Amino acid sequence: MRLYSSFMLIRFLLTVNARLTVYKHAFLQEVYTIFGVMKGRINILIIVSIIAIVTLSTIQYSLIKNTFTLQRDLFFNEVKKDLAFIETDDSPDWDTRYLVKLKKNAQSYKEGKITKGELLERFSFHRDSINKQFVAYFEEKIRTKKLLFPVDFQKEITTVILLGKVNDTILNNESVLLYGKELNPKTRFFYNKSDWETVSKTVNEGSEKNNIGFKIKTRSYIDIINWKSEIFKRMFWVLLLSFLSIIAVIGLFTYALYSLIKQKKNADIKTDFVNNITHELKTPLATLSIATKTLQQKNIADNKEMFQSVISTINRQRVRLQNLIDQVVNNSLGFEQINLHKENVVLQYHLKNMIDDYKIQKEEVSISFECSEPEINLNLDIFHFNTAILNLLDNAVKYGGDTIDISLKKENNHGVLIIKDNGIGIAKKDHKKIFDKFYRVNNTTIHNVKGLGLGLYYVKQIVKAHQGTIQLDSELEKGTVITIKIPM
Repeated sequence: MRLYSSFMLIRFLLTVNARLTVYKHAFLQEVYTIFGVMKGRINILIIVSIIAIVTLSTIQYSLIKNTFTLQRDLFFNEVKKDLAFIETDDSPDWDTRYLVKLKKNAQSYKEGKITKGELLERFSFHRDSINKQFVAYFEEKIRTKKLLFPVDFQKEITTVILLGKVNDTILNNESVLLYGKELNPKTRFFYNKSDWETVSKTVNEGSEKNNIGFKIKTRSYIDIINWKSEIFKRMFWVLLLSFLSIIAVIGLFTYALYSLIKQKKNADIKTDFVNNITHELKTPLATLSIATKTLQQKNIADNKEMFQSVISTINRQRVRLQNLIDQVVNNSLGFEQINLHKENVVLQYHLKNMIDDYKIQKEEVSISFECSEPEINLNLDIFHFNTAILNLLDNAVKYGGDTIDISLKKENNHGVLIIKDNGIGIAKKDHKKIFDKFYRVNNTTIHNVKGLGLGLYYVKQIVKAHQGTIQLDSELEKGTVITIKIPM
């Protein structure tokens, strides 16, 4: 009967060992495949998204630019219609007024009475006197039109040629104000241009005495203060929709990228967890494998002492596997899922007893405890709170701490527990993640330290379940300080 039971046990252990090995390798292979595909997808997504955003932005810019040009042309065409009074039949002929003055002075110039410079000076003098009348006339007309925006007008002469047997160029490709205001060349907008010629003749004693002719080129400009603002007002909805569409695309891209990166980080953490738990499983599985081979020996049933030793080994490894599974299951709970059974505890007495027990287990570690208050009463779940504190002490010892200082005080109606060690410390970059599930610090100096990355996660969940807070202060090679605050 005993031999049959032994064979059944051997068969069961071999089956469990084989299945665990097969499942482990299959699971890891699947995980590595998924992670490799995910990393490639992230890179492709980034490249494609950047190209798409740049392309879309370029198209949007081109559309907005074309729309701006179209709206600008429409706007200035409307302004030109409003300024048509300058050239209508019932408006004063300002060009003729200048021409009359110009002819009188040109005759004197032609007869040699004045120089070209004096001719231009007289032209400027007559322009100033006539221009005052034009500006007053123009401003009155603008007020009558009740335009929504101020408009300035400028007409300039660019070329004046005195015609004759030999043409005499008075002005050539220059800009001389004819009437209106001097406008800024950078902000003015082209209105129109004109090329015209005029000839006047005077006959004396049957012969042609005077023959005055001109070839004149003019250009007109308008300037509207803040005309771009008016264009942008008309384009408000186009600009808004374009802006929102770009923001939406960038937002979707950012969200998708953030989600993928977050998934990859979680996947990396889970990969580490799988590697860690695989490492933890190797020892009991290897021991069980040796035990099963030992039980397969023919004479093992006759050697009661050895048989009992193998059975004890199998039982210890069973307990170890069970504890490992319990750690994964229990420590993975979020604080919302933890059912607390609170009771009023004088915390310093409870901590002192727990520390005394821990000193017996870790004689090589120096642990000090001090409390600044006679009594600090807190409502705690003793089991979970004990487990959390022991996790912190174990962490301190595992990561090089041989001196641990524990202090307890009251602060702002909170019990404040501070645990300080002289271990290897934690880099600043790991502070935000150190309490995440499955997270373990990536440090080559501690790769032999066993763990599943659940200890500090569990501690934080227990503290949160007690409506408390936990704070980490640590630097590499300078130890670690954990501060826990629990409301009283």
